Amino acid sequence: MGDVEEYACALSELTVNSKPIISSLTILAQEIGAHNASAAASIATLVEKHIRTSPPKVKLVGFYLMDSIVKNVKGSYIAHFQRNLADLFLSTFNVADANMQRSMTHLYDTWRSVFAQGVLNHIERALPPRPQKQMQPQQMQMRGGADLVHQHQPPQGMMMNGGTNGTHSQQFRGGGMVINSGSGGNGMITNGGGMAMMQQQQQPTGNSGYHHQQQPTGLGMGMG
Repeated sequence: MGDVEEYACALSELTVNSKPIISSLTILAQEIGAHNASAAASIATLVEKHIRTSPPKVKLVGFYLMDSIVKNVKGSYIAHFQRNLADLFLSTFNVADANMQRSMTHLYDTWRSVFAQGVLNHIERALPPRPQKQMQPQQMQMRGGADLVHQHQPPQGMMMNGGTNGTHSQQFRGGGMVINSGSGGNGMITNGGGMAMMQQQQQPTGNSGYHHQQQPTGLGMGMG
């Protein structure tokens, strides 16, 4: 038995959507036709005949095999399969039910970087009009540079920084305020009616900056 006859025998087993069978037929197509254009043409003809003569559901499985060969083996198989691709695809599409047509359309959409654009355009013109894909909410963003900047401001927070040797204050949600006098200085916390003096210590957190720890100095003053 020759290589092409061996492939025809193996292809006859492709009657269900079986990934192992499709994978083995793809590998066999590579072994036989990857470096033999004549053998590749014969195998492409066998796969095309298998699609044309099979029931609709098996036709789809035949397209899955063709898809696997052109995307994994590539080479001369692409030219051989695209020769009759438009007629083969559309004749199958016309006898398919709605679910199978959706599967075929999805498969077709993956061929844009595989087959010649002219062949794909011929198929596209014959397909029923397809609704445009709607953008998801997270995709609906304006593309202007300024429109992509999101400013986050705490509802009740405020910070003023006067630099390393200056002062800064930060107001928290509860109404409290921390007033720091800068690096190594003392600070003051007010929270409602209380006040305490705080002292800052700087500890390095690595190369990116410093981590500020605040420790009470033991001085507290009540306010009214």
